[in-house]
Amino acid sequence: MGLAAAAAGNWTGITVAAGGRLALSGFTLKYAGARALNPFFGESAGALKITGSIATSSGSIAHALFDTNYQSGLNLASVSALSVSDAAFQNHTESLLGNAKAIYSVDSTATFSNISFLNNTNDGP
Repeated sequence: MGLAAAAAGNWTGITVAAGGRLALSGFTLKYAGARALNPFFGESAGALKITGSIATSSGSIAHALFDTNYQSGLNLASVSALSVSDAAFQNHTESLLGNAKAIYSVDSTATFSNISFLNNTNDGP
């Protein structure tokens, strides 16, 4: 039996809950979002899911590639003071409920600089 081809949703992804620390740089996040296959998740799924406030001193994402993830590359829910810089979002086109988006955000505040989008169903909120 051969291996299945790599595809959006092959693995769960990363979740940072309220009170968690986030300082990521120099990474690729690809083929994540498996929980989105449960129809109850809808637009609240994605490769990197951040929920609740993030401390200002540790709320950063830099030099990142989000590629071919299920539902969204970056999912923000009630996040404040997040900084995202030098990041690319591409090939976010798969969804069951809601819309596939490069970035999904609800009740959140973030700053973005030097961001590129390529071949996404929707780029952002």
